[in-house]
Amino acid sequence: MNKNIISFLVIVLLLLSACNNKENTITSFKYPKSKIWAHNANDTLVAQTKEDLFNGLEIDLVYSEYQDLLFVGHDLWDTIKDITFDKWLSSLKKTENKCYWLDVKNINIENAEKITTHILDATEKFKIKNKVIIESPDHNALQNVKNAGLAVLLWVDNFSSWENKDTVLWKKIVTDKINILKPDAISCFYHMYPLLSDSFPEMNVHYWNTPIYEINSNIELTKELCRVPNVKVVLVDYDEPIKY
Repeated sequence: MNKNIISFLVIVLLLLSACNNKENTITSFKYPKSKIWAHNANDTLVAQTKEDLFNGLEIDLVYSEYQDLLFVGHDLWDTIKDITFDKWLSSLKKTENKCYWLDVKNINIENAEKITTHILDATEKFKIKNKVIIESPDHNALQNVKNAGLAVLLWVDNFSSWENKDTVLWKKIVTDKINILKPDAISCFYHMYPLLSDSFPEMNVHYWNTPIYEINSNIELTKELCRVPNVKVVLVDYDEPIKY
């Protein structure tokens, strides 16, 4: 076959692949009115209580390779509680009225496809595909999730734990991951405020202001965080939302 024809076919295939990838990465996630979401609603009774009060709920998910199931929990041993993501959603009254921050603890490039399938099945069953955003520090794994049309939340390193607190290096690492993944939002511990939201003003930012060490100062910081335009969500441990 003529080399020019082969080159032309290769270019066409690359363009088609790029178009398909672009189509698959479009998400329709929309933020609710309130920026204040309930942290750690893993327990179904807690979730049922906070469902009536908060516009958004955050839960931890862990994937069991052995059972090929997605469970609600922080660690693999939480699977003994037998609360699958499907069961957790079934415990709520009106799933489609809420938004969900899904912190998938053990997603990686090897299991991302299986986890994405489980999340898709649940979100389609409960009609919440445009209501979930999936969080992980693994930008490569999140690419699989995003390609399935789900919103993704890139968990950013809290460099306060680094031995050498190099903000230039930190920003480069985060910028590189953002450029590759193009996430719907980025997230981090409140200790990274205001550096995170100031460094990436074009990005939607999620903070968690937990745990509560002193309630009054915690509330004041939450109010301050919520007033930042590109901060879209602040996770809290309050019994009910506050005005900001």
